[in-house]
Amino acid sequence: MSQRLQSGRWTDEEHKRFLFALQEYGRNWKLISQTVGTRSSSQIKSHAQKYFISLQKEHSEPTQVKVPNRIPKLLYQAIAHLQFAYLFQSMTDSYKSESQEEKEEEDDDDDDLVKEIGVSQEAKI
Repeated sequence: MSQRLQSGRWTDEEHKRFLFALQEYGRNWKLISQTVGTRSSSQIKSHAQKYFISLQKEHSEPTQVKVPNRIPKLLYQAIAHLQFAYLFQSMTDSYKSESQEEKEEEDDDDDDLVKEIGVSQEAKI
């Protein structure tokens, strides 16, 4: 089989010989090349790689729609603003509750002082 090597697209006949040889010889590219007769070992390897990829695609589960990994800049900015607003709100709430506690403590201290003064004024009378 001393035919001239082909290039470009594979014919149906070449592909049939490739499949037969692949079944007979496994991944022995040199023997497959000799069986096909019109392709070199490196062309056989390349064709086999593409063939295996197409088989894998045929038998794989349908993939879901891919979502782009990049999020637009405006969305990042909006998220950052929301995070800042939430952080600011929680800090403000925390400050308000601390201020309220301090005010209540001061009121309690004032009440205690009034009671002491009231008691001592009553005692003087």
